[in-house]
Amino acid sequence: MKATPILYLLLTVFISGISGVKAQQNNLPEEQLRLRQEVRPYLDSLIIEEPKPNDKDISLFRLESVFPVNKLTRFGTDKGKLTAFTPDNPKLKGLITEPIPLLGGARISLIYSFADDYKNTVSIAREYRFESVRKTGESGEEMACQSLYLHVLNGLRFSIIKVGMMDVVLLPPDNDGKQINNVPKLGYRSMSFSRADDDQYMLTYLLKTNEGVYSPIDRSEGSDRTFPEYIGGSSAQFWFIRQNMEYPEKAVREEVSGTVLIACTVEPDGSVTDPHVFLGSEPLLNDEAIRLVGLTSGKWIPATRNGENIADEKVIPVTFNLNDDGIKVVQNTKKSSKKLPLKTYLFFLAIIVVLILYLRNKFRKKDAKPDPALRPNISVSNDKIVIVAGLEEADVEQLLRVFTDIYNSRRYDAIIRIHPMGKQVFALTFPYDISWELFIELMDHLVYFDDSELKAQIRAWLTLPKECEPVAGEHAMLFFKEDDNDFEPIYVTTQYNRYWKIDYEAEALKEAEGGEEYVKPPFAYYEIVQKNFIEID
Repeated sequence: MKATPILYLLLTVFISGISGVKAQQNNLPEEQLRLRQEVRPYLDSLIIEEPKPNDKDISLFRLESVFPVNKLTRFGTDKGKLTAFTPDNPKLKGLITEPIPLLGGARISLIYSFADDYKNTVSIAREYRFESVRKTGESGEEMACQSLYLHVLNGLRFSIIKVGMMDVVLLPPDNDGKQINNVPKLGYRSMSFSRADDDQYMLTYLLKTNEGVYSPIDRSEGSDRTFPEYIGGSSAQFWFIRQNMEYPEKAVREEVSGTVLIACTVEPDGSVTDPHVFLGSEPLLNDEAIRLVGLTSGKWIPATRNGENIADEKVIPVTFNLNDDGIKVVQNTKKSSKKLPLKTYLFFLAIIVVLILYLRNKFRKKDAKPDPALRPNISVSNDKIVIVAGLEEADVEQLLRVFTDIYNSRRYDAIIRIHPMGKQVFALTFPYDISWELFIELMDHLVYFDDSELKAQIRAWLTLPKECEPVAGEHAMLFFKEDDNDFEPIYVTTQYNRYWKIDYEAEALKEAEGGEEYVKPPFAYYEIVQKNFIEID
């Protein structure tokens, strides 16, 4: 399988959480700590591999790991039968092996859900084989290849599976799976895969954060990766920010509210460095948001990789709400009671009426929507995310309805979901995908629609399609630069910090200078899809 930085799992059962597995390890007795050290190499490089082209058994697949041989590595073959159990989420399936001698007697538990193109459940057969063999690495070092061989039930070919997700949990020998959700674990690995249009499988490695959100990680990060966590949890973080907030006087006077996304680095000692605006809805609020995040320094449990504290990025939303009775103003200045003249109100009302009539005539169509029977009903994997800040939900919904009215006149080319992520901050996702050309049109529409005063702040992320050679396949961040002299304001920064901008005439990318450094989206995809949404078509 090919690896990809971010891949969306379309199985709705996972939106509510795949299992009760926690990112942190429970306290283990000394014997099980030793066993954990023995099984960790298998977990740290574990992947799913579909049948090889020359395999005769098309239902056979494997959970395989390759790592340098160490003093605890054992070689040979173990066979056995899987026992079924019911995970916390009854929509998922659970299987557990017998104790595997080649893993020091540890058991492998599988909590999974596989589905075909028609969303039918695909199951795993009950027999397994575990093999551990020696291999020679590229530089001549001795390597171990350990594989758990499994079959698709009823001999069905593995390629029937369209999407799948699996937690691989290693348990002590004495656990038979009946109490899997309430006992110490030796370690776990979570992964998802999806069959692309070219019949190749794309694989994503996932870890569950302390806040219960699945986040993609690099395969090299191992099975013990955790993420920064505010001491006391997100609720404690919210109350700390609320109690220390000093609402800027000018923002109160001008009745400004909204959410500012602040990016920072949580250092190995739990301190916070380099807080800066990642995406802001109102400039008047930025400095105070940066100050508040800086105050949280020392109040974080740092991220870890394989047991070691590491520095990690964190994006923190800071919400300013004038209706909050507990807010403090920098100076005790009452909000201005100055009212606009009646003529001003009438002038703005006239503009609004003219604009409504203009839009109504411009976009009215005899057939505003295509045949409902043409509406797609099977989700399509894609990793397009747009973050919109600075608008109210009604404004975002209106802009998107105008957009879909234009592009869905004959067929459903654009179906968009709006997920509220905070005050004046929204995430847009595309359950049935959207073309590259239309994606760019959407970004342009949100910023420049009819020279509207509704100026949204936009950033987007996606894996670049084939139209974006020579960087097709790389994950990228898209953003606007209004001062662009070539009037091509959409810029692209790939995950490797290569800078490009969109050439509208050639409908291609061209190299650029002075781009922004690539950063990850402020919200993980799995965090976004757990939120409520409005679907615009």
